[in-house]
Amino acid sequence: MLQGISAGGEFATATAMLIEYAPKARRNLYGSWQMFAQALGALLAVAMGSALTHLFTHEALQSWAWRIPFLTGLLIGPVGFYIRRNLPETEAFQKLGPRVKVRFSQVVTHYPRELFVATALSAALNVMAYVIITYLPIYAVQNLYMPVTLPFSVLLASVLLRVVTIPLFGHLADHIGGERMIRVALALFLVVLYPAYHWIVNAPSFASIMTVELGFALPISASNAPIPTALAGLFPTEVRSTGLAISYNIGAAVFGGFSPMVLTWLLHVSGNNMMPAHFCAVFFALGLIGAFMLKHRTAPMNEFAAQ
Repeated sequence: MLQGISAGGEFATATAMLIEYAPKARRNLYGSWQMFAQALGALLAVAMGSALTHLFTHEALQSWAWRIPFLTGLLIGPVGFYIRRNLPETEAFQKLGPRVKVRFSQVVTHYPRELFVATALSAALNVMAYVIITYLPIYAVQNLYMPVTLPFSVLLASVLLRVVTIPLFGHLADHIGGERMIRVALALFLVVLYPAYHWIVNAPSFASIMTVELGFALPISASNAPIPTALAGLFPTEVRSTGLAISYNIGAAVFGGFSPMVLTWLLHVSGNNMMPAHFCAVFFALGLIGAFMLKHRTAPMNEFAAQ
């Protein structure tokens, strides 16, 4: 619950602030730093996990050493508190004038299309994170009987590639268009998804898993980099954080967070090792539909003032 309150509240407001601070011609680059930060956090987490498993015995990890990553993670708290207290509001927010309290129900009734598009893209983004990045190496160990050392090696390489390439794709999106990049990346993912899973299911090896993860890292970066800017552009300033929070957190908590559990059950029930590909294809197709529905809303400021 505490993680949901903290992480759920931060994505929306941090993304809104990044986009509103950005120069018009560099919004995709600025927005990509949101996903860069998530990838960097994942990289540090994997590195920490790898280090702990090599430095401590299994008994020590079970007893007390598992607390080390949590204690280390707490160090960012004072930094975040300082930034929140001292960073000025964006010009777009200051121009709103008197603050208008918008009810949750008003956001839902006024922006159903925007919420659907944002939720579809958020679901695709989080399925990439939870299934392709996190679950695939574990799936290879549990279902394809690969060595238990595989996840750390594969994740370190693939997440590092995402850290490097996300800002580059954000910069590129400012030149060719973020919406176009999202559509191309999701369409490419749908094309390569089944051949890639067919390869690792029928020829599981360190080389095949690593190649697939590194190959998947590129369309993940290409789609992730412009998505924050696309989501923020769907909502006007006065409801931007709320609209982003509703859509992204549904995508993260419901479609992303539950996906490993759902996939474990589906694999058990069906016995079909291609089930992760089927699962991803559904949400990537949904995200692609949302990408073709992208249409930035240019609502008037304080449109709820008279309500």
